Amino acid sequence: MFRSLIVPSATKFRRALLSAALASSIGLSACAADGTLTSEGRQFLGGVLGAVTGYAACRASSANDTECAALIIAGATAGVLIARALDPRDRAPRNQAIAGFLDSNSGYSSWNNPETTNSGTLQLLGTTTDEQGRECRQIQENYNQRTGPNPTTTPETYTMCRNGDGQWDTV
Repeated sequence: MFRSLIVPSATKFRRALLSAALASSIGLSACAADGTLTSEGRQFLGGVLGAVTGYAACRASSANDTECAALIIAGATAGVLIARALDPRDRAPRNQAIAGFLDSNSGYSSWNNPETTNSGTLQLLGTTTDEQGRECRQIQENYNQRTGPNPTTTPETYTMCRNGDGQWDTV
């Protein structure tokens, strides 16, 4: 009895070893030739880390098997979505486009990054004043990732308001 609490059974050990080998091979296949992570690699690792987080939440709670499965799936999904987020090399051109877009009162703007071949579009959906009297703009943004074999477009709608310093904050 005490042995099973301390040493995992051979079957459990083989399953864990096989899972680790499979995860490693999938992870390595997600690397580019230069050793950097591809977009798919970031998504894979994000999904794994999200699933581990969901599992940790399950273990920390008194969740049943169905609830644990839901936590693991939700964690993996969130991890993939977070990993799909903006390529760090796209931040500067995107931020420049957003700043110019907000200050120009234009209804539409776009940007592209020749280094990554990624691009984005910005569309003004509306202008309002919030309860604090700040000028706010609702924006629809499409982020087009062209790196990797499966190009994706990620739409996002958000609101930005001008703060007291004249800067735009996401709310």
